[in-house]
Amino acid sequence: MKLRLKILLGFVIVLLLGGVAITMLNDGQPSFLGFQTTRQKQITYLREHEKEMEDYIKSEYPTVESVQFDWNSMEVEQIGNGLPQGSGWLISLEGKFNHWENTEFIMSFGLDSKDGLPSTERMGFLAPLYIYKDGGWNRY
Repeated sequence: MKLRLKILLGFVIVLLLGGVAITMLNDGQPSFLGFQTTRQKQITYLREHEKEMEDYIKSEYPTVESVQFDWNSMEVEQIGNGLPQGSGWLISLEGKFNHWENTEFIMSFGLDSKDGLPSTERMGFLAPLYIYKDGGWNRY
């Protein structure tokens, strides 16, 4: 009886550790146990609103034909105002446009808290669209 209990307990521990490991490694999709980290939830929200984000960029820059987001670049950052607690939180997301390697931009989304979800209503640019030409970065 004790042996069965030890085997069962060992099996449960292995399943739990495996689920935690998969959750930590799996950035874009629900994990083995069906849970998502805060980062995964934030990326999922942004991916679900990718079309709105692209439309926003195209409305600000009508000559942009396509947008490519770098989902691995997503960061949650505290907005600095000189005080230790800062003045809020935001998500930054980098990308390129028109399938050109020598381009870049940085979008931002305001957050109510570090673990909050972004909102397309609080979307803007941290850095406008730039293109590298003539040996330097120039505004597009």
